Amino acid sequence: MRRKRVIRDLFTDTDWAPLRRPYRKLARLVDGGCGTFHFECKRCGWDSGWLELCLSVTAAKRGMPCPECNSTSVPAGAGY
Repeated sequence: MRRKRVIRDLFTDTDWAPLRRPYRKLARLVDGGCGTFHFECKRCGWDSGWLELCLSVTAAKRGMPCPECNSTSVPAGAGY
């Protein structure tokens, strides 16, 4: 079993572990090329339709955050 890495606070006697950010649920690339891409989320069924984005095909294959699944943490198209 793997143990958590615990960081000792120098000014108090308490231990704390660093918080992780929540996982982003990604919509995957269905079809695309030449600047137009089509994404779908396998989790909730969201469909982006055809989007014109300034991405390479390699960057689009990594996916984009699903606006339905990440409605509270990541806005739609963040970073694109």
